[in-house]
Amino acid sequence: MKKGEAHPGGYCFHKPWPISECKALVDVLRLAADGKTTYEIAVILGRTPKTVNAQRFQLLKKLDAHTMAQAVAKAMRQGIIQ
Repeated sequence: MKKGEAHPGGYCFHKPWPISECKALVDVLRLAADGKTTYEIAVILGRTPKTVNAQRFQLLKKLDAHTMAQAVAKAMRQGIIQ
């Protein structure tokens, strides 16, 4: 991947790309915004709850948030999700 090139998606939560370029994180964020639990998100996306928890933790870290509600609000203000 070249510098400045968008990440194609997939499991990129350990990478330094912005959230908006990481489909895996945006998917979790959108479903969390809809009020889905970790287990529900895992079932919908075909991932394990452990993976979804790791992705939620990464979202909190990248958005400098303490709760998923705060992360969703920050993501909406930044235009990552609507």
